[in-house]
Amino acid sequence: MKHAYSEMYLDDAMRNLGEAVDYASACCSLNPDEFMEMFLKTNLALQFEQGFPKVVSGMSGTELVWEIAWRLGITKEFPEPQTEYDYSMEYWCGWILAYYQWYTGYRFEEILAKMPMREIAELYPALHESPEEKFVEVADRRMRKKAR
Repeated sequence: MKHAYSEMYLDDAMRNLGEAVDYASACCSLNPDEFMEMFLKTNLALQFEQGFPKVVSGMSGTELVWEIAWRLGITKEFPEPQTEYDYSMEYWCGWILAYYQWYTGYRFEEILAKMPMREIAELYPALHESPEEKFVEVADRRMRKKAR
């Protein structure tokens, strides 16, 4: 299977998207679906999908949130960067979404249209300690079902 970009960037990409979703939720009071709508409106989502090193690895999750806001013209003061993450449900949702996008090569827009973050969050209790491939199986079934 051809993945979206080099596996060399995958750990950073997963961590950074997890941190971004967690920071947006915990510090900026955005629900994950709202944050992903913002992400999709910028070309950062496309650059992330293609594995641009600056986007997947060159900035922290907090910096990714700030960059998205800046590109959308949001000028409010943002909370201090998080430096420690407790692997919250929101973190896991961003983390596993990055993995799924990399693994399948689907666009974020396509994934989130069929499986919004709230549905990914519903899978957290059953899958957050499972191997990533188990999430891929479940997500693939959902994607196929909604394609009909």
